[in-house]
Amino acid sequence: MSLKQILSTLPDRPLAAKLQRIPAYIVIPNVKCYGGHIIFNEATIKSRQETKKRYYVKLELFLFLCLMMLVSLGIYYLFNLFSV
Repeated sequence: MSLKQILSTLPDRPLAAKLQRIPAYIVIPNVKCYGGHIIFNEATIKSRQETKKRYYVKLELFLFLCLMMLVSLGIYYLFNLFSV
């Protein structure tokens, strides 16, 4: 089971424990050692959607900048290849 699948099941478990007045313990692996990030937000659908939108925008910007860097390196390589 992937971390995404595990995290997607979390809201139900703590809520069930809360309704039964028992503590909920959530154990997740140390994702930082794999370069991952844990993003906390409120337990509402609106909050989740806003958080997702905010991080998707950051991810799209990062991927766009990476693509532009690769294109720039490719143009630089081609320019040097044919300028000999």
